[in-house]
Amino acid sequence: MFLHTIGHTTLNKMIAEKFQHSKETVSRQFNRVLKEVCRVGTQIIQPLNMDATPPEIMRNPNYHPWIDGTHISAWASASKQVSYRGTKVEVTQNSMCTCSFDMLFTYVYTRWEGTANDSRVLMDAISREENIST
Repeated sequence: MFLHTIGHTTLNKMIAEKFQHSKETVSRQFNRVLKEVCRVGTQIIQPLNMDATPPEIMRNPNYHPWIDGTHISAWASASKQVSYRGTKVEVTQNSMCTCSFDMLFTYVYTRWEGTANDSRVLMDAISREENIST
């Protein structure tokens, strides 16, 4: 039920009908499996060799210090919408993502309002204690 729900973005009531269970049972089991996936996800899903800088970056000075943010549509309460409005008047959230040359996300950092400068988002991400490797 869990895989069918996330794989096909199927509604709870459709899953309940397909598998002949109540909507309450489907919801309870979905949440149980989701909590377990989140619990073990950080142990199972790990990028390879995150301590080494990829050779593609080491050999090419054009890749450093290049940075550009991505704005994602967001919802904000009316009192906060001014700071979340991007340059195109949409309510957005400024997100920073890094990707390996294998096209795998290695880091995603969100939380910043749309008007935040890219360098400010970067400085916040690298100064956070949880992001410092030991």
